[in-house]
Amino acid sequence: MNPSNRHVDAAAGPWEVARPGGEPDCPECPGRIRPVPEMDDMPDETTASETTASSSAPVATASTATATPTTTTERPAADGDTGPSRQPGRTGDGGSGGDEPPGETPDPESGSSRPRDTGIRAVVGFIGRGLITLGILVLLFVAYQLWGTAIYEARAQNQLETDFEQRLQEVESNATENQAPDDLGGAEGENGSFLDEPVPASSFTEGEAAFKIEIPDAGVDRIVVQGVSIPDLRKGPGHYEFTPMPGEIGNAAIAGHRTTYGQPFHNLDKLEPGDEVTTTTLSGTFVYDVVKTEVVQPTDVDVLEPPGKNTYVGDEIPEGGAMLTLTTCNPKYSAAERLVVFAALNPSKSPEAQPPSVDVTLGAERTTIDSAGLSGESGSRMPTYVFGLVVAAVGALWYFAFRRWRHWYTWFAGAIPFLAVLFFFYTYLERVLPGNY
Repeated sequence: MNPSNRHVDAAAGPWEVARPGGEPDCPECPGRIRPVPEMDDMPDETTASETTASSSAPVATASTATATPTTTTERPAADGDTGPSRQPGRTGDGGSGGDEPPGETPDPESGSSRPRDTGIRAVVGFIGRGLITLGILVLLFVAYQLWGTAIYEARAQNQLETDFEQRLQEVESNATENQAPDDLGGAEGENGSFLDEPVPASSFTEGEAAFKIEIPDAGVDRIVVQGVSIPDLRKGPGHYEFTPMPGEIGNAAIAGHRTTYGQPFHNLDKLEPGDEVTTTTLSGTFVYDVVKTEVVQPTDVDVLEPPGKNTYVGDEIPEGGAMLTLTTCNPKYSAAERLVVFAALNPSKSPEAQPPSVDVTLGAERTTIDSAGLSGESGSRMPTYVFGLVVAAVGALWYFAFRRWRHWYTWFAGAIPFLAVLFFFYTYLERVLPGNY
C-alpha cells in the first residue's frame, strides 16, 4: 500500500487524505489532521483495520443520533488504494452531494456547482426591470401632462391677472380724468363703464393679457391672452387676433386647452342654452348667453364666421349682431375633434355693441380652428434629444451609484438631479407630440 495515500483517522472529524510528507490537505479545517507516521511506526494491516472499524462506529452512531448528514465525495483511487477517500462538504458514494442547492448541477471538470439557466434568468430580469422603469416614466409623463403643466399655467395666470388689473386701472383712471360722467357710454349700474372709443384688438401684443372671461357653470375664471399659438395657450385661453374683441359686432372667438395647462375649458361640454358667459375688457363688461353647442372637425372654418355667414347659428344670431365662440378639443384627452360653444350678446346686461376694431372679412387672414395651438408642434426636437440623453446618463449614474452604496441618502442624492432633468425633458417632449389637447 502506498503510504502517501494512507487513510488517517482524525478522531472527531471526517476522513482526510494526507499528502506525501505528512502535510494535511486543510490545515485550517476543524479537527486538524495529524501527520502520517513513518512506516516503522505504522501498525500492521489487521490492527489498522480494527482501529478503523472501532473508531468509525461511534461517528456513525453520533451522526445517526443527531440526524446530521455527513457530506462526502469520492476521489479517484490511486495505486494500492482499497477504499474511497472522503472530504468535508460532500455526501454519498456517488459524489453528487445531497446538500447541493436545487437547480444546480456539478461541473464535470471542476467539480463545482453553477446555477442552471443563469443566462435566461439574467435576460428575463433585465427585460423585467426595463419594462418596470419604462412604465414608471410613462406614468410620470402622464402626471406631468395633467398636473405639471397646470403649475406653469397657474404661474402665468397670476402674472397676467396682475398686468390686466394694472392696465384696467390706468384706462379707467384716464377715462375719469378726460371725460365727464355723463359722457361715459354704457348702461348704468351693473353693466360697468364703456369707453366711447373701445380699445382695439390691435393694441395688444401676442401673449399679452387682453381680457377676462368667467363662466360659472363651467368653472372658468381666466385671463385671456392675445393670440392662439402654442406658447400663448400655455398661459391660458387665447383670443383669435383676427376676430373682434368681446363687446364688438362680429364673432369674438376664443380657444383653450381642455385637459392640459390648467384645463381651462375642461367642462365646456356642461354648458346649456341660456348659461351666461361674462367677459371683462378694457372697454367694459359684456354678458353673453349660450345659444348652442356643436362638435366639428378641426378643419372647419364656418365656426369663426360672423353672424349672417355662420352656418351653425343661422338666424339665431342675426347679421350685424355680436357673438362669442369658444373652441376646445373633443373628446377629453383627445384632439381628434373640436367642441364649439356659440353665445350671443345679451343687450339687457351689456353696453351696446361697438363696430369691430378688426376687419371681420377674413380674406387672406382666413384660417381654421385647427390653426390654434391645440394640436401641438413639431419643433423643439433638438432640445428633446439632448435632454433625453442627459436623462439617460444621469439615470445610469444614479443606478450604478446605488448599486455600489446601498444607502437611503444615495437614493435621494440621485433622485433630485434625475427628476430635475426629467422635468425639462418632459417639457420639450410634450411640445413635439402631435396632440397637446
